Amino acid sequence: MRGLVWYFDTLTPRLSAAPVTLRNAVWIFTQYQAPKVQDYMRQNAPWTDRTGNARQGLFARPRRSEGLNAIVFYHTMPYGIWLEVANGGNFAIISPTLNHEGHRVMSELRGLMGKMQRAQAI
Repeated sequence: MRGLVWYFDTLTPRLSAAPVTLRNAVWIFTQYQAPKVQDYMRQNAPWTDRTGNARQGLFARPRRSEGLNAIVFYHTMPYGIWLEVANGGNFAIISPTLNHEGHRVMSELRGLMGKMQRAQAI
């Protein structure tokens, strides 16, 4: 065979970068979703406000540790635990948020993964 043969390998660099790219994309996604989860908690907390402190003390923050990404939900008011467990959980918002927003966030994450997979194929 005569002439110059040049192979440009696009697959190997993409495969090498995929874990980093994926981790970064999921982290950015987690940061984007945390305020939405927090808004859901604050808007759907089932109690009647007296001071507004409990509602404003609900937070959802992104956390990253050893390659794991999470959204942590919490109360900052000392009586927040009682809103979650007292009265048969009638005033709970953490668990209902985990159920509602967990499904929504995971559905959107699956969509992101599909988009990334299609982009890798190009």
